[in-house]
Amino acid sequence: MVISEEQNQKFLKHLTKVNGYNSGDFFQLYDKYLTLYTGYNMLFNEIPEILRNKGIKLHGSEREGEKATVLIAQFLNTEATTKLINDNEEDIGRLIWVIEKNIFNIKLDYKGNPDKNKDASILAGLKSKNEDEKFLAMVQVIYFVRCNMSHGSKALEEYQRLLLEPLVNILSTLVDGLYKTMIA
Repeated sequence: MVISEEQNQKFLKHLTKVNGYNSGDFFQLYDKYLTLYTGYNMLFNEIPEILRNKGIKLHGSEREGEKATVLIAQFLNTEATTKLINDNEEDIGRLIWVIEKNIFNIKLDYKGNPDKNKDASILAGLKSKNEDEKFLAMVQVIYFVRCNMSHGSKALEEYQRLLLEPLVNILSTLVDGLYKTMIA
């Protein structure tokens, strides 16, 4: 196990909270995403130390955005990322649809303005045949949406389910795969 028993117990307790949400209720779906992301955060914060202990040079910095995206991709092996992509193909397709239809802007600047170039890059990544690019785009969406939810001032509306449902599914699979890799 590459995480401490204390971290493991803390994570498992947190996961129990995640599993208590009813995703049929939009507000609980919203809370489930944020709570699930907090569990993801618990795990990805361990990645830099794990990689260093294995003598592996980090591909990114230790800023949160890098740990949640670039370093996760570095930590998980190709087999794990391929499985995550394959297990979430339908939900990745749903993300592609909401971005293509311009229903949501994924990357916003600090003033809340859309970054159309970054969204186009993410969309290209999600559509890519290259699994490394697809995986990185997938975790970038997870990270940027969490940033928008935590730092934005947008009202909660039922149509946001179009984005949150696939993200909860993807993030659940990612957290499960990451956790299993870390305790193996």
